[in-house]
Amino acid sequence: LRETLNDVFAAPFAFLDIACGDASMMKAALRGTKVRHYHGIDLSQAALELAAANLADLPFAVDLDHRDFVEAMMRRPEHADAAWCSLSIHHLSTDDKLRLMKAIRGATGARGIFLRYEPTRRAGEDRSAFLDRFKRTNESLWTVLTSAEWDQIWHHVATCDFPETAAVWCELGREAGFGEARQVFVDPTDFFRLF
Repeated sequence: LRETLNDVFAAPFAFLDIACGDASMMKAALRGTKVRHYHGIDLSQAALELAAANLADLPFAVDLDHRDFVEAMMRRPEHADAAWCSLSIHHLSTDDKLRLMKAIRGATGARGIFLRYEPTRRAGEDRSAFLDRFKRTNESLWTVLTSAEWDQIWHHVATCDFPETAAVWCELGREAGFGEARQVFVDPTDFFRLF
């Protein structure tokens, strides 16, 4: 993320963090960039309180919004040069993903960028096969979790995750109006990708 932001923005820029959580990763990712304004949106007040503490010592303005990110984006009048969303859009239906990305495109304007990090199905893989692969691969890898914690995560993934293939993620970006849509990174387990 930092590398992309530094490649794209030589001048100060406004950064929108959609479903920002506690912003702990942003503290590291935005350090060394030319960000001038950070706007984080999240439904969890507790997460936003942690985000305020995590971003308190950084040299840019910070606004934190306690709202549902979809609702916030559908009613957003403010411009952002760069928008970021991680591990959240895959909870929406395909049509709702497109509507949200169109709203993000409206917020970033013609020269803005949108980066998203999401679980992604392999080409030709349906949701059921993705879920089988997710459980088979990750249950043994995520060793820091107790069995109760894994069960909670698995319940969430099995009931709330609706990932797209890389081709569909890119097509949704183009349909939303972004001039370029491409995959930038694949994690070593081939579950999560940056677009």
